[in-house]
Amino acid sequence: MNHNGLMEDPRNFSEVCIDAMSALVSHGHSFDNARLLAYYPAIRQNPFQKMLYASAFENGFAVTPLPSLDAVDALSDRMQITLHYHWIHDVFKRLGKAREAKKAAKGFIEQVHRQREAGHKILWTIHNVLSHSATFIDEEVFLRQEMAKLSDMIHIMNPETPKLVKGHYELSSDKIIHIPHPSYTNVYGDYISRAQARLELGLNEDNVAFLCFGSLVPYKGTRFFIQVLDRLQERFEGRARLIIAGSKGKADFMEELYRIISGRSDIILYADHVDDQALQVFFRATDVVACPYPVSLNSGVAMTAATFGKPMIVPEMLLPSFNTLPIGATSFTPNDLESCVHAANEAANIALGKADADGGVPDITAWAAARDSLTVSKDFFRALRAFRGEGTGDIAPNGFQADFAGAGA
Repeated sequence: MNHNGLMEDPRNFSEVCIDAMSALVSHGHSFDNARLLAYYPAIRQNPFQKMLYASAFENGFAVTPLPSLDAVDALSDRMQITLHYHWIHDVFKRLGKAREAKKAAKGFIEQVHRQREAGHKILWTIHNVLSHSATFIDEEVFLRQEMAKLSDMIHIMNPETPKLVKGHYELSSDKIIHIPHPSYTNVYGDYISRAQARLELGLNEDNVAFLCFGSLVPYKGTRFFIQVLDRLQERFEGRARLIIAGSKGKADFMEELYRIISGRSDIILYADHVDDQALQVFFRATDVVACPYPVSLNSGVAMTAATFGKPMIVPEMLLPSFNTLPIGATSFTPNDLESCVHAANEAANIALGKADADGGVPDITAWAAARDSLTVSKDFFRALRAFRGEGTGDIAPNGFQADFAGAGA
């Protein structure tokens, strides 16, 4: 396996591409209609990529991870594909000095430039303004500025993304496709009842439960929301509970978190990886999901909350992603305690007044179901085909057929 936990492929990238085209043709797509998309980096722990690409074959696309940035260089001139970049700050992994980060960013941009010059289409999905725990700010801003220039298409999920990133980099409106973050409907296990989930977590029926979910790192705002909890106890006469669940972060942060919650019976901490079947316990047991982040352009946790029909608390900049949700998303001003307490009260009122027997709010659940991965994926691939206004588009290589035949397929 590679460093992302993916199986190593004995084939070279050219062979993978030829096999992908073979699979498309076998499924009834003509060479003129078949498309190939390679994505980077491939992230196993987050199901987002699998969700976004769920309807690929149905829409005439074969999707494969790009094993390395330079793998594209080995393709023949006739093989022109779409290269889909996601978390581009991955280029800074394991780097300790700014000069190393500067060199890595420059090298990445040079490679993408060569790929574009070779005729490949560049697609970039913007997940965050900057990476959550950005260490090399100047270098990452440079990376994103250049990527915005080089990209043929820019996929955004938050409709306000161009405005929200403007302080760091500019996005050309004629490159943008807006396809929302899919919900997790039919992705995570969801068969445990609210009563069973509460029993497993030690919650009473009259507890008003708030959930902070995700990796235990400073930028998630967990410490801030513990302060909010203190204020909520006044409102709920001591019945408020906070569930904190997610993989352990760095030792110094964990030590601080353990110290803060030591001796508190109103906070439940589960510091471990939560698998796809266990996740339902936390979301079914809770009343409100808190996303107390100081900065967040998109949020898988918020979309998971919607999937389970849970009202959520989100920072103001995240609210546009939920602008069509009729009820359930309440926003706060980041780092403003009063604002977050007010949002938490409002979300709790929705949960306590409108939840069904299993703890979900039907309006929220229906909204999420309409944005399931297959629906969003179909919209995504249709948008790629329509982007250049050419029906089947010009994403696929005309010369692929020759390479395919030449490989003896």
